[in-house]
Amino acid sequence: MDSLIQQSLTWLQLKDLTNKIKLTDQEDKDLANAAVSMARKQYKDSLSKHWEAEIEHRMKEERMLKEISEMLDEVNNEKRTLD
Repeated sequence: MDSLIQQSLTWLQLKDLTNKIKLTDQEDKDLANAAVSMARKQYKDSLSKHWEAEIEHRMKEERMLKEISEMLDEVNNEKRTLD
């Protein structure tokens, strides 16, 4: 998560810096805009990966809870048949 925050800050700082400086050379403008675009892409890719991992983690938790619940039901059913 710290990496994600750092990437977002880098993107925003580059964007702000690019907007503040007055570039006269087209090549410098292109380079600055490319740096902003790359920082934005890196951030968005990392954000997507973060949410994919979070969703996968929650799905695993739900599957485990379901399996535990099913096992407990089986144990309770076996106990009832023994009584």
